[in-house]
Amino acid sequence: MGTAREASLSLKRLASDPAKPGRPASLLQEGQRKAVRAAALAGVAPAHMAKHFGLSLAAARKVLEEAT
Repeated sequence: MGTAREASLSLKRLASDPAKPGRPASLLQEGQRKAVRAAALAGVAPAHMAKHFGLSLAAARKVLEEAT
């Protein structure tokens, strides 16, 4: 199974409680933060992550900044 497919399956498992649109990064559950980080490691663009998780682009980027 390819890395992108594995990441996609992991994202679906970890995102059992999808974020509401516009939800600030500070209110995300740890599982959702991990899913965003896993998507980044798999090469998913921040804009795609934001759309998938119902986040603003700024919130997705903030999660990624916190990881560094």
